Amino acid sequence: MEYKEVVDKLWNHANLPERGLKREDSFLFTAWQAEQTKSPQDFQRLYEDILSCLAAINTHLNGPVPSETISRNSRSIDSALCYSMSCILSGGWSDHFKWSQKGAFHKDFLDEFASMLVRIGIAWNIVLAGDMDNIPEDTELEFRMRQA
Repeated sequence: MEYKEVVDKLWNHANLPERGLKREDSFLFTAWQAEQTKSPQDFQRLYEDILSCLAAINTHLNGPVPSETISRNSRSIDSALCYSMSCILSGGWSDHFKWSQKGAFHKDFLDEFASMLVRIGIAWNIVLAGDMDNIPEDTELEFRMRQA
């Protein structure tokens, strides 16, 4: 995927003003739908797409094999990318908090939603660190280590 396409997809996941993408492909729009319909939604496909986008961002920012090209030089990171990731994380956690407070959904759904948000945060941290190669695998490994 091209960098602009990936940033646009993350912008859409953050449910920000449209860039020609489907709302149904948005993580936060789906969260909004869950609240409106009072029905848990399936976020797995959207979560996997966010990780795929972050994998593409990782190689764009940090080279094809980030662990071999570690640089401590400062990098410029696109503000639209940062804003999208901040919106996905803060919006997702806000929804989770509200749903938890209201008892809107079953604990299993809330736990799964929270685990996706934690993993998205880990993946974003990996991109920012710039020294790991495989976003999906490294994210899962880091998540499991934190839960041990």
